[in-house]
Amino acid sequence: MFSNFDVDNLVAIITCFISGFFGYKVSQVSFKNPQRTKILEKQLYCVYLPLFKKMEISLYKNISPQIALEYINFFNNIKVKYYELIDGDLINVFQIFQNTTSENFVSYTAYESVCQRLEKLFENTRHKLHLPTRSISYKLNNKQFPKTRQNSIKAFILSLLRFFMFILTIAFICFIVTVCQSLINWIISIV
Repeated sequence: MFSNFDVDNLVAIITCFISGFFGYKVSQVSFKNPQRTKILEKQLYCVYLPLFKKMEISLYKNISPQIALEYINFFNNIKVKYYELIDGDLINVFQIFQNTTSENFVSYTAYESVCQRLEKLFENTRHKLHLPTRSISYKLNNKQFPKTRQNSIKAFILSLLRFFMFILTIAFICFIVTVCQSLINWIISIV
């Protein structure tokens, strides 16, 4: 069965797979459904953009119960007008957020879930419409990462700093030992 199989056949097979993959990707871009694009634009401009603009200043930050209730009311107003355009998971996390929020308590975990879902929907929709998205540096400068991720980033940077301090200390000790050995050899050569 494989008696006539050689490198040329392998190259031909790999070339076919690569051509097929890129052909599929080009066809996805070329044959965009205009109806889908219209729906994405409507989702972005009627739901995700107004909600994101309202919540961005306090994204992943601790908020007061009054601000939480303001966000919930804002979302509920959007939900009444554009229910069919809203992602089901966003409705779900907002319901959990609403159920865990009162006039004197805000569940940060529920709020973080809302932030994560809204951010993902907002960024993905903008990406699909070929609009600019927020960069990592923008998110870092504005501290727009979940607390768990912020803590992970801090821990990583701290361990990286400790590692570099360890390497620097070893290099410094090696330098001192080398200088001392050279000094001792120089003294021995004089005597």
